[in-house]
Amino acid sequence: MAPAFSYNGAMDEIWVGVEGIEDRYEVSNLGRVRALRPKNGRKPGHIMAPQNDKHGPSGRPHFTLWNGERYRTVRLAILVARAFLGPPPEGLEICHNDGDDWNCAVTNLRYDTHQSNIMDTVRQGTHQHTRKKTCKFGHPLDGVRTDWKTRKKTRYCKTCARERITLGIHAADRKTVTEA
Repeated sequence: MAPAFSYNGAMDEIWVGVEGIEDRYEVSNLGRVRALRPKNGRKPGHIMAPQNDKHGPSGRPHFTLWNGERYRTVRLAILVARAFLGPPPEGLEICHNDGDDWNCAVTNLRYDTHQSNIMDTVRQGTHQHTRKKTCKFGHPLDGVRTDWKTRKKTRYCKTCARERITLGIHAADRKTVTEA
């Protein structure tokens, strides 16, 4: 479904029923969810606030939706992508173009491979290893080497590499040697 634009260039909000529970919830192309039959005395069409599982590994926005028989928890990106991009093709997953998990507008989502998703996080600087500044012993990651087979560049700690060469031991064994 093509996004609709208004005369001033801003995207118009389009609402589509959530798959399987169209009579209860709608999702918009801007990444918002509204309840058509809300509880707690709220009016129909109430915009719901996304939840954030801060204790989980992702911390991504999600909603707990009632399907008439039981509750189910669904990530916001999945709701928007399935409503506006359709079901995911085999082997593809949802990717955020800007790397922000909380920006779930349909213009920021696409289906792509897992490898492409990982490469996006590296380019955007949100990958866990690209944020590292030091090795596990606190030395700066100041070296760059190229793998001769894959031609990929990786960062490493020059201090730890020098110690391994000097002591002639593997990095995992260094801690026991220095403590003894």
